[in-house]
Amino acid sequence: MTWMMTGSIKEAISAEDFSIQDLNGFDAHTEMGHFDSAEASLDHNDVFRRDGLKETVAEILVLTRVRSLSGNGQPFTVPGFQYCLLTAITCAAFSEAASNQEQCLYDELYTSDAWIEAHDNLQKERRSDGCMLERVIAGLMFWSDLMHLAQFGNASAWLVYLFFGNQSKYMCACPTSSACHPVAFIPTVNDDFLEVYKNGIIVKCYNGVYCRVFPRIFTYPADYPEKVLLATICDKGVCPCPQCLPKSYFWCIGLSADMSARVSRVRQYLGDKITIACDAIYKLGLPIKGAAVECLLKEFSLVPTFVSPFCSLGFNFFLMLVVDLLHEFKLGMFKSIFKHLMRLLYAINSETIIVLNEQ
Repeated sequence: MTWMMTGSIKEAISAEDFSIQDLNGFDAHTEMGHFDSAEASLDHNDVFRRDGLKETVAEILVLTRVRSLSGNGQPFTVPGFQYCLLTAITCAAFSEAASNQEQCLYDELYTSDAWIEAHDNLQKERRSDGCMLERVIAGLMFWSDLMHLAQFGNASAWLVYLFFGNQSKYMCACPTSSACHPVAFIPTVNDDFLEVYKNGIIVKCYNGVYCRVFPRIFTYPADYPEKVLLATICDKGVCPCPQCLPKSYFWCIGLSADMSARVSRVRQYLGDKITIACDAIYKLGLPIKGAAVECLLKEFSLVPTFVSPFCSLGFNFFLMLVVDLLHEFKLGMFKSIFKHLMRLLYAINSETIIVLNEQ
């Protein structure tokens, strides 16, 4: 009888385990009578009975033109009036099993699992300076893109912007909120920032409370060419992106094995291998494309161009390079592929487009 509760009779008939023989002798009125009799046999304190309909006689006072000292009018009774007790509905809602199920809501960065984990790790760190102020996180979210500077000519600059995950996404999306902070054309990480990243900085917050703020980088969206430069990986190499497994595993994309592999085999930023390769090139004079350097880096699609200063702090550089929806999803190849798939669906059966929209 699920189809009756949800109204999706088409879904029930088109199910794989549905058989037309199951409808032999079926009568909806009879089944509803079974439901009513089953509910009537329950105890009044049962969870399925407490929020059920109750029947009473409703009395309405109808005004008449007859004089009456009470002034209440003529009573009019309505038998069979059904109602539910609000208190019974509230108790039943909180006592049902569904009310105890936890559900993860994907809303703000400061409510995400990554933020909660970073906050817990920060609180567990040993206090070496004796500071007893509250420890909080400053969630850094970087963006960068190549901007054309002149209407005529090829002058351009690589601008980097900074948002704070501590602010609501609605405030960050508002152009007049001044939530976007231009950082620099090409920022450099100096020793002062590394010291603050490790030990925090004391800040007087808006509410007048002093806190020790620890910067933590959560996201850095960029288009593919910039992401390749930031991640120091080969352009369309063995592992095309920082989150991708080798190309030999591309055949299982979308399968459950692929999803589990992305969790159990998360790629790490191998700064030690890049350091060894740089030493071999600059100190020993080995060629960049030599066998020794290729043996170290080719398997992981790395290039000997940059060593992240965060490696000594245990920061995985690859995790902050998230998907850039603007460049990789909306303006990238997926848009063309999706349009082609839509044409195929329309050519096969035009009604499949409606089914796709419902999904």
